[in-house]
Amino acid sequence: MKAEYPIIITHQGERLLVYVPDLDIYTQGRTMSEAMDMARDAICLWVTSEEEDGREIAKPSALPQAKDGETVTFVEVDFEEYRKKYFKK
Repeated sequence: MKAEYPIIITHQGERLLVYVPDLDIYTQGRTMSEAMDMARDAICLWVTSEEEDGREIAKPSALPQAKDGETVTFVEVDFEEYRKKYFKK
């Protein structure tokens, strides 16, 4: 299953802090590319872990309004590919 979750990116010194509002989780990166990769990984890890525990997963919401100093965008995730890569049995 593929999905697109909104993320909010802000500068924190030399790092980019990434917030995923639908899941209330944070991650970070040094570059925009790394920050988006880390967001993708954090989303996939969180969702697959929650599904394994039988919990319901929040559906992606609309893109929130950006505030000063924020970059707001979507990150595409592919849960099946993530499971294949990291949960081989």
